[in-house]
Amino acid sequence: MKLAKLRAFKEVFEAKTVTGAARRLRCSQPRVSRLLQELEEEIGFLLFQREKQRLEPTIEGKRFYVEIERILVGIDDIDSIAEDILKKRQSTLRILAQSHIAHGLLPEVFAEFSKKYEDLRHYVEIRSRVELEQWLEGHQFDLALTHLPARHPLTRHQYLLSTKLLVAIPENHPLSDQEYVSLEDLATEPIIALKRGTLMRQRLDDLTYKLPTPLHIRVETPTMSTACHMVSKGLGITLAEPFVANCFRDNRNLVIRPFKPDYKIDYGMLYLKQNLPNSVAMDFIETTRNVALTIAQKW
Repeated sequence: MKLAKLRAFKEVFEAKTVTGAARRLRCSQPRVSRLLQELEEEIGFLLFQREKQRLEPTIEGKRFYVEIERILVGIDDIDSIAEDILKKRQSTLRILAQSHIAHGLLPEVFAEFSKKYEDLRHYVEIRSRVELEQWLEGHQFDLALTHLPARHPLTRHQYLLSTKLLVAIPENHPLSDQEYVSLEDLATEPIIALKRGTLMRQRLDDLTYKLPTPLHIRVETPTMSTACHMVSKGLGITLAEPFVANCFRDNRNLVIRPFKPDYKIDYGMLYLKQNLPNSVAMDFIETTRNVALTIAQKW
């Protein structure tokens, strides 16, 4: 199977049109169409349903995209690896992380880590918690920063730390004067909740299922960052983790308070059993732990 066919499929999947894919690949539309047709003939199933001027992925096409995307990411990194070797730079450290952890923690970790490893190239891929283990299994990444527990037969983890669960509240809201926010307080306020299927939504449901009345969920959103932005606009309150709260520390339109009773969130670094972290990766894990503890202690 030629690499050109897989690249053509990936670009058509993302652009949703052959025209857009051809523009990205800097080739003709007929060539993209031909590569896509040849790929479908080779694998034996349709990747797209043709609907007017757009291409809609089939169920099989969506599953195929998830798998080949990981493969192409590794292939695209070959040029960088070769350049590092040519210029005698230290090897690349490839990190997977969930979006809120990546935004609220990793920039500070890299800033500290780079003091010791100035020439080290970092590669960060942001994925959902469900996808992290799949990408690790594909061998394209060294470490995955995520919540614990994380159970996968091919991975092990290094425990990092436990943090408090926090609540983001609009500025000047009555709850902002309290030392902490209780379970009963949640029951009286409009809630900005993460969508069902996310770990934070599961925590919210576990904490509140015994309340006498259902929560007033005003908005559902896929990310904690979006939820906190909505809190800053006065739309409600939301549960938050220290690292997403760290992103909003300078936002004067919301305040962060601890949640009571205490609810701990555990974090760890995953790696493949057959790929034990080298000395550089172990230094990165230790730096991440130290920086994360500093951030978590702010609350």
